[in-house]
Amino acid sequence: MEITPITLENRSVINEFLMKHWYSTDMVVCGEKIDMTKSDGLAVFSHGEITALLTYRIKPDHTCEIISLDSLIENRGTATKLLQKVFDIARTNCQPIFNKQ
Repeated sequence: MEITPITLENRSVINEFLMKHWYSTDMVVCGEKIDMTKSDGLAVFSHGEITALLTYRIKPDHTCEIISLDSLIENRGTATKLLQKVFDIARTNCQPIFNKQ
């Protein structure tokens, strides 16, 4: 399984995935509207198709906030791997991770 960061090259495919699975590229978190077309993220592709996606943002206070997590194939540990990767990113670049449920 290869985890790929969101880049300009794959952004349009990511945005299509968001529209298909969330019916929007906007997400409201704690009353704040977030444009997920600008969010950082990590994706897993299989045969050119996204099988898992995690979006997050680094906030001005240097916390990492997970915005969305999708895993289309269950029981393979894909979502866990994405979470581990974003935790690694946060440990390097941020204060403690904030995931409001």
